Amino acid sequence: MIGNDNVECTDYLEDNFFAWMFWKYDRNNRQINSDIGLPAMNAFSGTIQRDDLQDMIIGRSPNITDLSVLKMHIARQFPLRSVGMELTERGNKVYFKVDVHNQIVVDTRKSKMVSDGITDTVLVELKEYPLIVYIYSYIIPLLNGLYESEEPDFTEQLNSYSKDLAKEI
Repeated sequence: MIGNDNVECTDYLEDNFFAWMFWKYDRNNRQINSDIGLPAMNAFSGTIQRDDLQDMIIGRSPNITDLSVLKMHIARQFPLRSVGMELTERGNKVYFKVDVHNQIVVDTRKSKMVSDGITDTVLVELKEYPLIVYIYSYIIPLLNGLYESEEPDFTEQLNSYSKDLAKEI
């Protein structure tokens, strides 16, 4: 078990966190940065108001970035509540869905962990735990740190980006 003292706490992701991921995907050729790829986003949920779960919108597609409803949701600057994605990092490929409360669902059948250049061929049941630890203790804090460092620039560009998305639709 990993103790709480050894895992950076990311209790709640910011409202614009997922919009930032879409922005990076869209403007940075499916990359978060030079080390982290975002080949696909495949699910999302969003609301019209921050915590209004009565007005929930949900989308699933092999690539939700092609859906006008997602682009319009971001263009209107409505908060996204969760995103499903394929993410690559140093040879690792993980398929997971994360929500604003930092709860994840991992697709262990598609995900692949690489250790020292050797693919981990552990049974699916045993593969689940390293993936969860990797996502919770490394990927989410890493993405959250990148978002926090780029948040002022993203916030400054969000209005013009929203207008561009609205015109595209």
